[in-house]
Amino acid sequence: MKIYITREESVQLKDHVIYASHAMLYAPVTGKLFGKYDLNNYTVMIQMRFDGSLGFPGGIADKGETPEMAVNREMHEELGCSVDKFAVTSHDHLFTKISHNLKHGKQCCLHSYAKEVDLETLRHLEKSTLTGSDYGLEVLGVMRCPLYTLPNGWGFPAFLNHRFIADSKEQLLYAIRERKLLSQIELQAAVEKSKQVTMFVSVQDADI
Repeated sequence: MKIYITREESVQLKDHVIYASHAMLYAPVTGKLFGKYDLNNYTVMIQMRFDGSLGFPGGIADKGETPEMAVNREMHEELGCSVDKFAVTSHDHLFTKISHNLKHGKQCCLHSYAKEVDLETLRHLEKSTLTGSDYGLEVLGVMRCPLYTLPNGWGFPAFLNHRFIADSKEQLLYAIRERKLLSQIELQAAVEKSKQVTMFVSVQDADI
């Protein structure tokens, strides 16, 4: 079986796999950190999960749900608000992947999406998450992924060293590239820099 398949091919798998859908929400931003470092045009919302890892809103599809229906239902539960104004559609699809990890004795078919929202909507979602039915249980909070790299190598490169669940890191990098949130050169440089950044912060490192 192929690892990457089309959304259409995934429908044919039916009862042989468990379907899951997750969506990365991002928004344009302006401004400068400390008045001198550009925020790099976009920011990404990401969740802190119950197991201490980072991931995106979404989850397992219920029987009869399409991938988009599943991710929109999960976002409603996890973000604590109606998703009508920013509902995920097939146009937001990034990739579909068969995971080798078994769940309930079956392989998982993972659908990944990326959706742009405006900054006002993103701020609303950050607040409404506190009222979501999953807050404090499956979802422990939300944060923004910085897409800038500071002179000392911190920022996005350091963020990439966090623990991501399943394919969330791949989804993040894929979406950044495909939606052109960073240039290919900027993205590759950040990935390479992340291999050199340690998570221990000295006084000297913290001084930017």
